[in-house]
Amino acid sequence: MTGMGFSRLVVSKILNHVERGVTAVYDRHSYDREKREALEAWGRRVAELRATHGAS
Repeated sequence: MTGMGFSRLVVSKILNHVERGVTAVYDRHSYDREKREALEAWGRRVAELRATHGAS
């Protein structure tokens, strides 16, 4: 996903990695919109790959 232009932070949130430090305490944004956009783009990419290379 980072290769598709999504930030490491968004990918980290999707993977549910735990943050540490001050930012983890104060950044309470859910990143739901950003995660949804990244996952929808990833889904489109997977569909493209399946269409191009066959769905085996």
